[in-house]
Amino acid sequence: MESIREQKEVLWYAAKVSLSFSVAIVLIHVIVGFTGIDRYQYSIYPRDLGQWYGILTGHYFHSSWTHLFSNLPPLLLTLFMIFFFYRSIGWAVFSLIWVLTGFAVFMFARESSHLGSSGL
Repeated sequence: MESIREQKEVLWYAAKVSLSFSVAIVLIHVIVGFTGIDRYQYSIYPRDLGQWYGILTGHYFHSSWTHLFSNLPPLLLTLFMIFFFYRSIGWAVFSLIWVLTGFAVFMFARESSHLGSSGL
C-alpha cells in the first residue's frame, strides 16, 4: 500500500503533465493566431501521403477558440487519469493513443482536413 506522500507525488505528477500539455496546445493556438500560420497545412487529410505528418501534428491545431475549449476539458481529465492511475505506462499509453487515433483518421475519415484533439 502506498503512503499518502507517494499518492501526493503521483497526483502532482499527473496534474503537471496534463496541465503542461493543455497549456502547450493553447500556446500553439495563440502563436498560430498571431503569426497567421496555415493550421490546415498541419491537419490530417485522409489518405494523402503528402500530408502523412498530420497524424502527429493534427492534434495540436484547432480551428477556433470554441473548438479548442470544447476539446480541453475532456483532454485534461483524460490525461490526468492516464498519468494518475497508470503512471508507469502513462507515456506509452498516451503515445499509442496519439498515433493510433491520428492513423485511424488518416485511413478512415471523410475527405476533408481534420484538426483537433477530439480523438484523444
